[in-house]
Formats: sequence, structure tokens, C-alpha cells
Amino acid sequence: MAIKISKVEKFLNIYDGQTRITYKASVNRFVGFIYDIEIKQGRQTDDVKAMFLSKANEYIEDSTRNHYDDLMAFAQDMKERKVPNKTARTYMIGLKEWFLHCDIELKTLQWKDIGHKMPTGSKATTKEIIIDKEIISQILEHMPLKGKAFVLFAASSGMRIGELLQITLDDINLSKSPCPVNIDGEYTKGGEARTTFINEEAKEILLKWLKYREQYLEVASKKHFGADKDINDNRIFPFSRLVVYQMWHKALKNTKLFTKDNKTDRTQIRVHGLRKYFRSQLAISCPVDIVEALMGHEGYLTSEYRNLPEEQLSEHYSKHEHLLYISMAQPDFELKEATTKQQEQIKNLEDQLENISTLNKSQIEDVVENIVIENRQLKDELTSLKEDMKLIREHFLNP
Repeated sequence: MAIKISKVEKFLNIYDGQTRITYKASVNRFVGFIYDIEIKQGRQTDDVKAMFLSKANEYIEDSTRNHYDDLMAFAQDMKERKVPNKTARTYMIGLKEWFLHCDIELKTLQWKDIGHKMPTGSKATTKEIIIDKEIISQILEHMPLKGKAFVLFAASSGMRIGELLQITLDDINLSKSPCPVNIDGEYTKGGEARTTFINEEAKEILLKWLKYREQYLEVASKKHFGADKDINDNRIFPFSRLVVYQMWHKALKNTKLFTKDNKTDRTQIRVHGLRKYFRSQLAISCPVDIVEALMGHEGYLTSEYRNLPEEQLSEHYSKHEHLLYISMAQPDFELKEATTKQQEQIKNLEDQLENISTLNKSQIEDVVENIVIENRQLKDELTSLKEDMKLIREHFLNP
């Protein structure tokens, strides 16, 4: 016997990802208002989900409802509760799509009337706290391994949360440095594919997470709330947006950094701030057009910076990636500078060796002896720097 699918389920099944989540929230908020149902924060139980679906279908089937009046009242209620303008309009867009799908059409003038009842203001007024290295460092101390990998990946790549939760193991190349991340157009906000990178700090903790990832999937698939989790999930981060928020908020509370805006009741230190951190830090010395290209802001780019080859993007990123480091920022940059300098010195010594054929035996012996001594000193210094860096990384990144 075929399972009957309700109208609201048919509507939601048209969409996926963030659009589905947003439209479902719109319907739930409206239904909650109409039937005076309190919507509690956090994960909804199956019973609560079923109840909202039932009420949504009940509303659509009720021929006595005046949909125009209901939407006017809902808009007025959001205005009185001081719901941010952007949030309120997002809800109304979702409801408009739902109504159209259910063959409920309002006149253009009626939609204008509803718009006049909506909360005023051009955007949400949450006063965000700017994320810096110190804040991220504190948050990392209270994150599980998967959270550390996610945060460092986000901070060093400039990717959106939705993009991070879709990339697969096939989208990265861990054999390269810096490690490229190929973001498919299906993952991005604008539908355009692009390439970005993660730095060595993010790569190091990512490798640790990948060793544990399979075990995580096995455990998650056996839990009651993970019954529908695919153990063969190929995503690098095989969990939901809700899990990201839960880890983030828990870490904020443990570090005593959790605060909410008094007007909007929204968290002031937001995960999206990691993308802003990437933008502000990398732009300190990296060309702004390169930064915008890595972030996928094509609308800001001049023609010469569109569709740059990966090699050029990698070169620019490599020169400035130290600006994005959280725990090993300056030491790792010094190591890279020292390594480059010593490689140049070794190359000069090799050039000298090629020219000694014109010298007499005594001169050759002196030159060779000096070269051997200098070469040994350089290699000893480089080995010492690498050992120091290993200790620093183990201290900061050991989960």
C-alpha cells in the first residue's frame, strides 16, 4: 500500500539543503502563530515534527480560513515581537511559495498590504563580536576533534558552512601544499565552481580527524538519532548544520564567551564569523582580488582576476597563509622563511662547487672544506627549527 504524502511534505520535498530548512521554518512559525503553539529551541522530537505537519495540512484543508487576514495578523505579530526585518521577510517568502504550491493565490495589492505590516529596518541589527585569533584559540580548546578540524578548515579556506558540509574526500588533494579544495558549483551560493586552500595548520588537524572519521560514522549510525545516517557518507564532515551549531555554542559557553544580542536574541559570536576572519586576515597583505576570488565573490572581481589558474592562486595563498594560522602563526612562518633562505644558500654553495675546476689543488681543498662546514651548519640549523616546530604543533594541536 502506497504511503500518502501530505501537501506540505510534497512542497518541502521540492527543495533540499538550506532552502528546505528555511521554508520548513517559515511554515512552522506561521502554523505556530495560527494555532498558538510554542516553538521551543533545539532539536524537535518526531512527535513534534508530526504535529506541525498535521497542523499545516489542517490549515490548508480548512476552507473557512481567510488567508489574507491570517498573513496580515502574522506580519503584525512579528512586528510587535520585533523579529528582525530580514528574518521576517524570509519567513514571508517561504509562506508565499507554500501558498502558491497549494493553489492559494493572493492579489498583488494584498501582498503589498502585508509588506506594510512587516517589521521595519533594512537588516537584522545583531551586534556581532569580531572573531580574532585569541577567540578562535579559546574555542578550539573546548572543541572535539571533528569540531577543531571544521573550525580550522573554515578559518583557513573562507568557505561557507553549507559548502563545508558538502565537500567530499574527492574534492581535496592532501599531497599538495597548500592543500587545494575544489568546490563544485552545486555546493556554492552562486552556482559557480571555485578553488580555495587550507593551510598546514588546518591540514594537520584534518589528517587526525580523517583517521577517526570512519569510526565516528560507525558509532553515529548505531545511535537512535543516526538511524538514517549513511555509513558510506563520503563527505569530509559527515554531520549536519545543527551539529556544527551545537559544538560551537557549547564551546562558547565553556569559554564564557557565549553572549546574545539584547534586541535580536541572537548569538554574537557566530560560526559565519570564521569566513569574515579569513577575509580580514588574508587581505592584510594578499591582493584583495585574490581574497575575493578564493571566497567566491566574483561580483567584486576585475576581468583579469576571473578564472585564475590554480597555480597562481596557490602561489598567492602560500605567500600569505601564515596570516591565517591560529596556534602556530609566527613560528611556522619563520620556519618557512628560514628554509627558503637556507635553500638559497645551499644553491649558492653548489654553484661555487661547479666553478672550482679553475682553481689549483690547494685552493680546491680550502674551498671544499669551507663548503662542507657551512653546509653542515645550515643543515643543523634547519633540523633544529623543524624539531622546535614539531614540539609547538604537538603542544597546540594535540586534541
